[in-house]
Amino acid sequence: MPAGRVTDLISLGVLASYVSRDAVDEAIEETGRAAKRSDGTIPLHVVVYFTMALALFAEEDYEEVALRLAGVLADWGAGWEPTSGGLTKARKRLGPELMAELFSEVARPVVEEDTEGAFFGRWRVMSLDGMVFDVEASPKNVAAFGLPDHSYLSVVIDPAIRGKARTVLLDAAGDHKHLDQSKARYVRVVEYEVTGREGNGAHELFALITNIVDPREAPAIPLAGVYQQRWEHETGNKQLKTCLRGPGKVLRSRLPELVYQEIGGYLLTHSAFAALICQAATAAGIDPDRVRFKRTVRTARRRVGDPSFSP
Repeated sequence: MPAGRVTDLISLGVLASYVSRDAVDEAIEETGRAAKRSDGTIPLHVVVYFTMALALFAEEDYEEVALRLAGVLADWGAGWEPTSGGLTKARKRLGPELMAELFSEVARPVVEEDTEGAFFGRWRVMSLDGMVFDVEASPKNVAAFGLPDHSYLSVVIDPAIRGKARTVLLDAAGDHKHLDQSKARYVRVVEYEVTGREGNGAHELFALITNIVDPREAPAIPLAGVYQQRWEHETGNKQLKTCLRGPGKVLRSRLPELVYQEIGGYLLTHSAFAALICQAATAAGIDPDRVRFKRTVRTARRRVGDPSFSP
């Protein structure tokens, strides 16, 4: 890959190229938010990109993010209101569902067959993990997300239940509805630390579970080597929560529906940069792990005025 090729690809255009205007318009239609807007309101597709930009510039306030975008969003028109009040109203009008729908449509595996480190034999390597966001302690957020002892609620579903039936249960749980306990149950999660342990995780037992039953296809030793890549998901979480959001940064939204929307912006922005990094690394014949996410984000922030961004 020629010198500078990666940086040449990085700008706010990364967001628009990964989350296309067509995809945004389809999500607007799918979520029923395509009603004719009144004069003086910000177009919904602009609010989508603004929400993604909030993740890219997590340390900046609304007006500063708007000013950074104003130079590259020439078609915003006279209805643009670069004030906190106008932007907050626009985000409320957008709601959380559209961002969730958009993420479900555009978020796909981006590795290719020749992407270094992406496959173990004929299997594509993947990992699963979870993370927690800290939200603003507004009264409505506390009512929606808090418990007095800092524990939190989740749901476990019978693994035999799949497809639409599983989706129905997840939707019901998301709305805090009654669940058939033979199919799914709410659970309470309590996180704690154990003191007095010797070493770093001394005597900790790792259990690797796989459905590759033929040892000739996946010998134990190299398979165990693949297992350590489960930490890649934690690396991705760090990229999202530390590099984009900032260490210890509390989400800016004070309303639950805007919290969900803001998280959608973070996920879309992170996915856009992950896709760019994978594309560049694959072209260069290197493992995407060798491309520094933080440097990529910094370069994008410096080049925010790149005219290639045109939603």
